[in-house]
Amino acid sequence: MNKATTFFDMSSGGKEKLPWTLIIIEADKPKAVEVFELKWRRNPHNVTCECCGSDYSISEYESLDAAKKQYAAYHHARKIITAKEI
Repeated sequence: MNKATTFFDMSSGGKEKLPWTLIIIEADKPKAVEVFELKWRRNPHNVTCECCGSDYSISEYESLDAAKKQYAAYHHARKIITAKEI
């Protein structure tokens, strides 16, 4: 079973960076960060505003289902990239 990594937009600088509050990539954290950077040409570790902190909160889960369950309330504002799409 593949791990999954979540990127939760922290609205640093007063706005979201992409059209989704939550992005889930079905890969371990290092690979997911690489996919994120290639797909959106954006560093998820960036800090847009020093007082607000990091642009994204990044977490790794044991599976895609576990990540989706953790963020079930964001089903309307998420983008999922499965392992097949990488």
